[in-house]
Amino acid sequence: MKPKTDNVVLAPGPLHLFWTAGAYYMWELSRKYNVVLVVDEIYRASQPFKKAAGLADVADIVYVPAGNAFIRHRFYAREFKRVIKESRPKAIFHHDAVYVQMMYLYYWGRKFVPGMLRISCLAGLATSYWDPVADFDAELLAAKLHIPRAVARFLNETKGWLSMVLNYFILPAVFAGKVFVPVMNITNGKILKKYWNDQFDFFLLYSEADQKSMGKWCGSTDGFVQVRHPLETAGREFNGRFYDIEEKAIVIIMPTYGLINTYQKENNLSDKEIIDHVSDKWVEAITILRSKFPGYELVLKLHPSQERDMLWQKIVAEIKNACAGLTLVNPRENGQEWVLRSKVVVSDFSSVLWWAAFFDSKVAISLDIFGTRFSDEMKYRESVYYFNNLKDFAGAEFTRNRNKKPEGLPSLNNFLSGVMV
Repeated sequence: MKPKTDNVVLAPGPLHLFWTAGAYYMWELSRKYNVVLVVDEIYRASQPFKKAAGLADVADIVYVPAGNAFIRHRFYAREFKRVIKESRPKAIFHHDAVYVQMMYLYYWGRKFVPGMLRISCLAGLATSYWDPVADFDAELLAAKLHIPRAVARFLNETKGWLSMVLNYFILPAVFAGKVFVPVMNITNGKILKKYWNDQFDFFLLYSEADQKSMGKWCGSTDGFVQVRHPLETAGREFNGRFYDIEEKAIVIIMPTYGLINTYQKENNLSDKEIIDHVSDKWVEAITILRSKFPGYELVLKLHPSQERDMLWQKIVAEIKNACAGLTLVNPRENGQEWVLRSKVVVSDFSSVLWWAAFFDSKVAISLDIFGTRFSDEMKYRESVYYFNNLKDFAGAEFTRNRNKKPEGLPSLNNFLSGVMV
């Protein structure tokens, strides 16, 4: 490991979260600290990730194997222990306080490095919708196995509970002589512990809305600290060196996945009824967008999971037939890059709106017009234009962005200077 200053460990989570938060944390931290990255095996095949890590001159990259639970837990017990003992980090940064991988890292860190800080970082939109995601997953399983949705939901939930017992209790006891207390069942959102804040020393957030949302999950705001997102302080430098993307007159439309499946079930709608309901709303919204942003290219990109959803495939076909000139892009294309190249970002309440709102040059628009639960998440965020009906949307003016930054928030490194000794 190169001699520099103090060492820190950064575990940014899934690859898509690396591009919304992890890359910027890596960049800002590397200005002052040796950064040891702990990432999933899938990162190894990503040339863009390797390029970013090389530009940041990270001290080391630890790849977590993608094998079965026994392989991963053996790795957590042996390799995480080795990494902590060798690097002796001043702090461990992790994208979430609920995953067992984080618990292993924090356990070994506290065991071998007294005074080491456990710091969770908000890497995406702090939201409260789990039922729609569970319904969507059940829908996919039902279609795959040709079984009723209720049976698919039961199978998913049973698998989730068994997985939780195995991953938090049995395997940690076998490999590390330690059991961990899960704060929630991550497969269905069931809260198992009312107070999460003992899982971390600090939880880094960026706004009052973030703090309010996460406070509901954690049970308290103890340890919460608002800082400037590293995208705001290091993003211009990182994006300038990493991306070859020019922002253009593009409106990117990125619907959230999962919500319509729950809406269909709750309202007992046929497939045709839900397809007509959603497609008609989007067609009208796109017509308004054309009038609000003349000369802009309108682009529709689904979430990668929606590529397998037959309802969404039919919805997109209806929208395409009604909206001449609308560009469709492959759902598997990099969503962050589309946000970077677009001046306007539109969704119901996808986390892309949360991310886009950190850019001074972009307009982020939330359309809560489909009647789905949880879609009012963005009305609490001043940096996003929020509409719950098309009449107000049609009458709105978008002459400027609404990216209001809280005053007086420290940068990440400035905050760390005051707490790391």
